[in-house]
Amino acid sequence: EIMASFATSTSLRSLVNPGVSSRKDFLIRPPSMALLVIDVQESLTKVDASNGNYKNAIGFPRMIKNTKRLVDAVRFNRDNRDGCGSEVIFTYLEALTDDSRDV
Repeated sequence: EIMASFATSTSLRSLVNPGVSSRKDFLIRPPSMALLVIDVQESLTKVDASNGNYKNAIGFPRMIKNTKRLVDAVRFNRDNRDGCGSEVIFTYLEALTDDSRDV
């Protein structure tokens, strides 16, 4: 019912009622959305997993695998749904200050 009253000029944030709204209130519309992948770089695939650090041994490999699965699924839907799929956008953040306070 919320999405039925959704106008193109209405912000999505204005329709959210904290503690009341659910995911079912906001349908995914593939033609008007994109998958944004931020700061996933090739160097993350070349970490030393033998050092026992969770981030290197488990976290990065799992994140890379799941990101690839998600990107592949979005691209498959885009390419096989007669133009009704979403785009994939890759970007990265770069700090311009030494302490990264601008990020």
